[in-house]
Amino acid sequence: MFAGEPVATILHVKDCATSAVAGRLSAGDASVANANGTASVYATVMENPTSYGWLTQFGSDMAIEKSASLQESHLEYLRDIEAAYG
Repeated sequence: MFAGEPVATILHVKDCATSAVAGRLSAGDASVANANGTASVYATVMENPTSYGWLTQFGSDMAIEKSASLQESHLEYLRDIEAAYG
């Protein structure tokens, strides 16, 4: 959908956000419900600012569990936003 490097990832998603995330899953992606009111979403995410914005809209209702490179890139994106307000 968006330009960028595809990255296989696992997203940790709270139940309140699972339907919004499920609407964006591709055919090869999967979601597994956990017993604690969350889901593990196995997906391919394009590594780019548009995807970071999409991830960020969920606030603390979603976190990047894996990959470490996607976590770091997303944190850098968030730090850049924070610096703009500094």
